[in-house]
Amino acid sequence: MTSPGLEMLRRLSRQRATGELVCAGPIAEVHVFLQEGRVAWATSSTARFAFQRSVLDQLGADADAVQAVVEECRREHKPLGEALVAWGIATPEEVREALRRQIVDALQALREGTGCDLVFLQRGADHRRYDRRFTYNLRELLGADPARISEPALPRVGAALSSRSSLSSRLEALVSEPTVLWVEHHRAGADPVVLPAEQGSHPRRLATLHADLRQGGVVRAVFRAGGDTVLFVELVDGLLWCGLHPNAVIDAMLALLVERFEGKVPTVSPPFEPSGPPQLRADRGVQPSLIEELLASVPAVWSVGLVGTHRRVHLLAEREGVDPAAFVTTVGALDGILRSVASAFGTVDDGLGAPVVSMTAEADVGGLLGGQLLDHTGRELWLLVDPRARPALGRAALESLLRRTSLTSREVRP
Repeated sequence: MTSPGLEMLRRLSRQRATGELVCAGPIAEVHVFLQEGRVAWATSSTARFAFQRSVLDQLGADADAVQAVVEECRREHKPLGEALVAWGIATPEEVREALRRQIVDALQALREGTGCDLVFLQRGADHRRYDRRFTYNLRELLGADPARISEPALPRVGAALSSRSSLSSRLEALVSEPTVLWVEHHRAGADPVVLPAEQGSHPRRLATLHADLRQGGVVRAVFRAGGDTVLFVELVDGLLWCGLHPNAVIDAMLALLVERFEGKVPTVSPPFEPSGPPQLRADRGVQPSLIEELLASVPAVWSVGLVGTHRRVHLLAEREGVDPAAFVTTVGALDGILRSVASAFGTVDDGLGAPVVSMTAEADVGGLLGGQLLDHTGRELWLLVDPRARPALGRAALESLLRRTSLTSREVRP
């Protein structure tokens, strides 16, 4: 049986559409960009840096040289593959093969996806164009070897994490999970528990974030910083941090932590149904058409805000019925957290315009998602989403908006 995502992609390809198909499911988030019906690129949350890894590992390219190309692409809005050829780091054939591998992997994730939320964001003539040599006929890709670059990994330690077990045994069981890299547990009046023990020397500085998280009413969060994925859960007794392998299924692991470690539940007001068209507010250089399209395509997005270089929060758009003051206040508290995470974990660009640092939080005002723009100015875009919506849909919407904003020819003013 063909998945709805694949059926929609085929239909868009036949229509020679140009734009980004977003598929947010329980296992993976998939983005596929079409240019006049041909596939220009595709990514999956379970293989976020596949193209760069292929260039570095299979072609033996110098890491510093590749990073220099990535920086140029970010500054000048160039596609990474085309720039690698221009710099002489890779041949056109090598770039085509590396891109093909990543795209085929993402399409396989799309093929396997069920119960997904689907959104298509159409692109206009002002969007950058890709060299046709590095775009692909969809039929050619669907007939390719579907071997996966990486398999999404669901948690396998559920039985060993009974909430009736001692805390120490639950932490030991958690860190034995193949997709868990490290765990930290913080409790007032006690030294942090860090597993594996040798990770304690890593300058994560997580304890400094706790006050800001509490101020923002955040009880659980997902951070993506470069190649790191980090989960945070406020417990009935303490705070839990967990570092994950890139192919871990984030939402499944977060649900497991909340259930087995007695995570707190946010005190969100009863959900309401926003009425009327969204209102666009301050124009801070982000094209209003981008925000209008996002709000029209993703009803679960309730508000959009921008944090400028002077750390002031600007409300860009909201749906009627949303409390703008609560949104602005909460984003102001979370802004410092996002910057601290970027400092603690560093940043890595995937070369395809994904946010280098992003955050998903369940807070008292609803679901909040924020990410830094790609220009290293520290500016951020934030979304307030319906708390009933699938978290992956919010993450996918944020990533798409950040990618498009970072590739626009207009400057985002402070």
